Order: sequence, then C-alpha cells, then structure tokens
Amino acid sequence: MFDFPSESKPNSKIYFNPEISVKRVFRLLYLFNKGHYIDDNDFNYLQDIIDEKVLKKILEDRNYWISQNLEDKIIKKLFALGDITQILYDSGKDFFLSVVNDVLPSDNIPIDFSEFLFKLPIMINRYSRYALLFPQVMNEKSIKIEIQYTAGCREKWYDLVYLKGIIDQAAGLFGINNCYLNLLQTSCKPPGFYYDEMWYNAKYNSTQTILLINWDESNRSIARTNIENAISNIATKTFLVSSLYDKTQEKVTSIDLSELQNKLEELHLANREMEAAVEVLKEFKKKLNKEYNLILKDIKIAKNIQQGIIPQRIPDWEGLQFAVKLIPFDKVSGDYYDYFHFDSNGEDSRLGILVSDVSGHGVPAAFITAIAKLIFANYKLDSPSDILINANNQLIELVKQQSYLTCFYGIINSNHEITYSLAGHPRPILLKYQTGEAITLEGEGTFIGMFSDAREYFKDFKINLEPGDKLFIFTDGLTEALSDEDELFAPKLMEAIKLTREMNVEKSLEYIFEEYQTFTLGTERSDDITLLVLGLNAKIEEFELFKKNAIQYIEKKQYESACQELLRAYEILPRDLKITFLLGKTYVILKDYQAAIDYLTDYNSFKTYNAESHYLLGCCYFKQKNYGRAEEELKRAVSLNPDNIRAMYILAKTYYMEELKEQAVYTLNKILSIDKNFKSADLWLRKIEDEG
Repeated sequence: MFDFPSESKPNSKIYFNPEISVKRVFRLLYLFNKGHYIDDNDFNYLQDIIDEKVLKKILEDRNYWISQNLEDKIIKKLFALGDITQILYDSGKDFFLSVVNDVLPSDNIPIDFSEFLFKLPIMINRYSRYALLFPQVMNEKSIKIEIQYTAGCREKWYDLVYLKGIIDQAAGLFGINNCYLNLLQTSCKPPGFYYDEMWYNAKYNSTQTILLINWDESNRSIARTNIENAISNIATKTFLVSSLYDKTQEKVTSIDLSELQNKLEELHLANREMEAAVEVLKEFKKKLNKEYNLILKDIKIAKNIQQGIIPQRIPDWEGLQFAVKLIPFDKVSGDYYDYFHFDSNGEDSRLGILVSDVSGHGVPAAFITAIAKLIFANYKLDSPSDILINANNQLIELVKQQSYLTCFYGIINSNHEITYSLAGHPRPILLKYQTGEAITLEGEGTFIGMFSDAREYFKDFKINLEPGDKLFIFTDGLTEALSDEDELFAPKLMEAIKLTREMNVEKSLEYIFEEYQTFTLGTERSDDITLLVLGLNAKIEEFELFKKNAIQYIEKKQYESACQELLRAYEILPRDLKITFLLGKTYVILKDYQAAIDYLTDYNSFKTYNAESHYLLGCCYFKQKNYGRAEEELKRAVSLNPDNIRAMYILAKTYYMEELKEQAVYTLNKILSIDKNFKSADLWLRKIEDEG
C-alpha cells in the first residue's frame, strides 16, 4: 500500500468553494476498472466513501461538480488498490486536447507557447475551483507560475502530475521538443514510489507552490483554424509486436494506445449517455402518448361539433332533390356545405345553397367552417353577391386575413330559377336533361376573407332548371385529384357527368365517386372533397298534382284518400318536408300511430324545429304508452313554443302516468296561469289533489 505524506496548510487567502469537475474522477474510475478487469458497472469498492446517488451523478452527468475533499478520498482509495499515477498524467494530456480550442482567441489570431501559458488559468478553471495560477514572464523561453489554493484547501501532489500532463501535451502541440518543468517550492511531496525530475530541486514544506517552465525555441503558432492538424501530429504511439510467421515474413503492428483509450472512454460515455437517453425517451414517449391522446380527444370533439353544423342530408324542396358527399382529408374538414330557408309570409319562398372550401386542412380549417356557418346564416339577402360581400367583410374582421375560403352561393326560387355567385370557386357544371349537354357555368369572383376590395369581383348570374336537369357543385379536391400518371380528374369528371343523364341525384353522386376512385387508384388523396348534386325531378308535374289532390281531400276531411295521394307524391320526392309532415299528421288522425311516428321522426331528423311535429310525435308515443319517449318529445315541443298548452296538457298526463305527480301538478298550474278557462287541466288538477 502507498503512504500519503502529511501536507501543510497553504498560506493562501483566496476564497472559493473547493470543488472540482467530475470529468477527471470519471476518467480515473473508468480506466481503473479497465486496467483491473473490473466490470464497468461495479464500483462496490467505493461504497464506504461515496453515496450511491452521488456516484450515479458522477457516472452520468459530465456537468456535475463535487467537493475537492470527496475527490481526494476517491483518489486515495484508488491508490490503496493500485498505482494510478500514469492515468493521472494521461488524463491531464487528454483534458488539454478537449478544451484547448475553447481557450484560443475567438478572432482566430495565432498565439505562441508563452502566450498560451498565460491562458492556463482559464483552462484550469474548467475543472477546478480551488486552485488559481499566476504566470510571470522570466525571459523569452521561461515562465514562472505561482499556484495558490482556496482557503481551507491544501495542495495535492496529484494536481501537479495532472498539470504536468497538460503542459507536456501543450508543448507537443506547439512543436517543442524539450520542455522542462521544475518545482521551485511546494507544500507536499509525491508518494515515495513516484519518480520525476520535476521534483529534483524542489524546496519542500514551503507555504508557496512555484513552478518554473523552460523550453527550447519554437516557431509554431496555433490558431483555431489549424488546431486539428496540430493535434494530429502529437499522438503518442505504443508499439506492440505481433509475430505472425508464415514461411517468409514477420509482421509488426503498432497501436496508438492513447487514441484507443480515448475511443474506449468515448464509447463508454456514449453508452451511458445512450442508456440515459433511452430512459428520457421512454418518459417523453409516455408524455407524448398522453398529449397525443388528448389531441385525439380534442379532434374527436371537433369532429362531432363539425358533424353537428354540417347537415347530413338536404331535404327535397319544390321538386328539387339533393345528394351530397363530403370526404375529409383529415379527421375534420375544411370543406363545408349548407342550406338556408328564405321565408316570406311564413312560406319557404326561396332556398339558399352554399358549398365552400377553406384554405388548409384539419382543425384550423374546421374552425373557419364554423365561423362561416354563423356568418352566412346571418345574411339572407336578395343577391348572392351581396351575401358574399358582407361575408367577406366580416371574415376579414374576425380572422384578420389569416385564412380564406372559396364558395358557391345560390338562391333558388319556387320557379326553379337559380341566382348564384362564385368566390374563387370551381365553376359548377349544369347537365341539361333534354339535350344531354354538360355546360360549365360562368363566373369567377375572388377569395372570401383575403381582400378588403373584393366587392367589385362578386357578380350574380342566373340559370333556369327544367325537369330532369342536374347541377353539379364541387370543391377543387375533386377536380384536382391525380391519377397514378399525374393526370387531373377534371376532364374525366365532365365525361362522367354526361353519363348520369338518366340517373337520379343519388345514383349520379355514387357513379361520380366510383369513377373518381377508379381514376385515383394507387394514389394518395391530398385534399378534402365535396360534391353536391341538385336536380329538378322529371316528374315534378305529377308530384304537384298529387300534392294538390291530397290537400283538397284533407280540406274535405277525406283522410284515407288524402293519405293515398300523399304516398304517391312521397314516392316521387321522399324528402319533401311538407309531404312528410302531412303524412305524419294524417296518420295521427287515422290513429295509425306507428306510421305517424315513422314519418314524423323522419321529418324531425332534418332539424326543422317545428313545435307541432314534436307535439304530434309525443301524442303518438303517449297513445302507445311509451311515456319516456312521449315526455321527451312533449318537452321539446314546449321548449319550442312555451305557450303550447295542448302539449303541456299531454305532458302533465304523461307525468301522471309516470307517477311524477309533483311535475304533473306544476305543469297543470302553469297551463291555468296561461288560460284559466282550460277546463280539462282544472279537472285533472282536482283529480290529483283528491288522490292526495
């Protein structure tokens, strides 16, 4: 075992925390284990002097600092197990190579060896916070360095070995063949086994540490631009002889052990850092999965909201039928369509049709579609171009030109005349039933939400639909779809439309998308796609006749005959809301409650918000003794028309049948507060009160 000589306290008044970087300690531990064939992860020999958590930080965190006292304990422990002097010296050389570039002038001015020695204090501070170096020029090839230690910290002989490795490596870098280090004064001695000429003339037990450096002349200067070439010239070679005999020759192989050690250390460090990185990545993965699931949840909510604001079906209207399909590129869509009823004297005299395409995809585009719905719902003007002008101004105000949309807006009157305007949207195609001709409509316009002076670009155009005619309105996701040979679908679309002449709107829609899927087979979609087909039924005259007959029968209270005529009309236009509602109402009168429920439910699916339809549906469920559904529909009817005492009366009876007497009494009292002469409500209230 090696004895460490006693060390006197330095006469220093420098006050720093006596700390040291773990870089030197880590290299000592790593190379010690390698040299003694100890497993990389086995540091049991340090259990008595170092905490497990601190050891882990030393091994994993190169930016960690420990106390000088702890490093001293570790080095003494290693020396108790084996000589590490050479490792200390080599570590100083390696440390120099790792930080030399950082202490060279940033302006790339070359420096010589003496100038470098004056930068040693900066270099030492990279690993030590308890020692300060004060260089002093003696002559052109000689410098004296005084070393002072922080108060409470003593000089360590192994620091001088480490410093010698730094200076010797620096001398090699600057091309100096002979560099002499002599300790003039020191407060300690190295272990007895250690032999180095640096200690020859030292004055021991001094209160100061003074080092004299002399060197032969060198003309080499080093800057940041030539540092790599200089370093490559100072590698230390250890030659190993490997005698491999064949019949004629012997091979001798040389290995650069310093470089090998460095590579091994780098690999060891990389392995530990990779293990740490894997753990960090696992945690990141957990967090990312959590965030991803939250995003999916938000997108699902956005999808549900968008499905709520985009009508799934458009009802038949005045002989017109509609078929529409929207295929989002992402979970939610930037395409949007809607319809609007223009009321006049209580009648739906006109119908507005909108197809829109917001720039971009995903949630941001879907958000704009929600804004667009609110904007377009606010404007029911006579002119589509005026609607687009107002929508443009409002969208600019809300979105600040961060997004825009294209759109088709058409207003259809009861004579089947369509007045429309385009806002930078693909021009629709009109298929004439009589001639089979497919006509691309005129119009262009500009984007909505982008230009404040867009007013002048929006214009109105008119077309008239004849029985059997169909109008195809679409977004550019359809026309700009590509085949696997990069051909556009637009020309194919025109051909496909012509072939739908004898098809109804539903069949036409299906056929177009079959052609689209065949055309784009093997390619990936890159945009939302919407296609809306509207057509004037070729049997419109028959439909109008059946409807007229049915109304006349209803006026005469001939409900069986009325029902037959309504069914004939329904067969032609099964989504005509007037016919659907009249069928439901007629079946209520005929006491066919299940048939009435079927038609009224279909009618309400179009979100008509008709209080009477919900009232009739509630009555049907009440008659079927389905009191839960009756309550639901009747409450809906009352919410739409709070003064509907008929619905309130049946609701009160429903509560009574459900044994909810308090709600029944409350509802009956509310009826009497509206109409005190409603005798049936008064009688029911008395009955419930008598029952106690």
